[in-house]
Amino acid sequence: MTITISRNYFWEIYFEDEPTKQRYDSSDEFDMIWQYPPQFCKGYSRIIELREGLGLPINDYRLDDRLVIKVPERGGDNIQYIFRLSGSHEIWDIHTRNHQTGGAGQYFFGGSGAAPSEICAISPEQHHLVVCVWMARELFCSFAGNVEREIPSALKCLISPIE
Repeated sequence: MTITISRNYFWEIYFEDEPTKQRYDSSDEFDMIWQYPPQFCKGYSRIIELREGLGLPINDYRLDDRLVIKVPERGGDNIQYIFRLSGSHEIWDIHTRNHQTGGAGQYFFGGSGAAPSEICAISPEQHHLVVCVWMARELFCSFAGNVEREIPSALKCLISPIE
């Protein structure tokens, strides 16, 4: 069976049940776990805030059914480095109809700016483990830039302004 939903509806369900949010370590307020909605999958998202503007989300789940998520065009204000350790997915850009597949051992490196509308299909009956490092644009500029925080031209595409 295939379940098709919008990204906004998925997040609405995901965050509606506050009791699923717990501290991974009871003494660390910056290390949280959210259980995924059971009607979609079994698993969790662990979000570790390493410092202001720098985080490490870990998504570990298994779907019973194929999940298709319609993702609207969106802006972003951070740099992401995503590693897919297991599981697979497919993405279609709604405007260009470009198709990409992602599987274990692949990664994605992207920046701020607008992301296109897309459809993401996540394969069922697989263990999905995805680790992401995200960094706020300002923090990225402080690390990647020179003394004046000027970014090398090869990296400027990652920090395009959000319109």
